[in-house]
Amino acid sequence: MPGGGLRFFENCPNGLLREIEEETGIIAKIIEPFNVYDVIKSNIHLTIITYICECDTYNVYLSSEHDAFYWLTLDEVRNSNIPKWLKREFEAALKKLK
Repeated sequence: MPGGGLRFFENCPNGLLREIEEETGIIAKIIEPFNVYDVIKSNIHLTIITYICECDTYNVYLSSEHDAFYWLTLDEVRNSNIPKWLKREFEAALKKLK
C-alpha cells in the first residue's frame, strides 16, 4: 500500500495522491475519506486517515521504494498476514461501495 508523510503545507488528500503516483505510477481519484485512527506508541503520535480511491488502470510502475506488488481479492486479504485492523478496513470499504 502506498503511503508516507506529508510535505510542509501539503494537505492530506494531495499528499495521498502524490504518494500513490510516486510509488506506483497510478493516477488515483479520491472518492471519499473513510476513517481516521490515532496511534500512540512511545514517543510518537500518528494520525492515520484512510480514503476510498479509484483509478482507471491496473498498470503499476513501482518506485525504488518497493520491489514487488500484488492485487488481492477480499478472500486473499482475509487469509493474509496484514494487520487485523487493515483487513477490517478493506472489508468495510468494499461493503460500503456495494
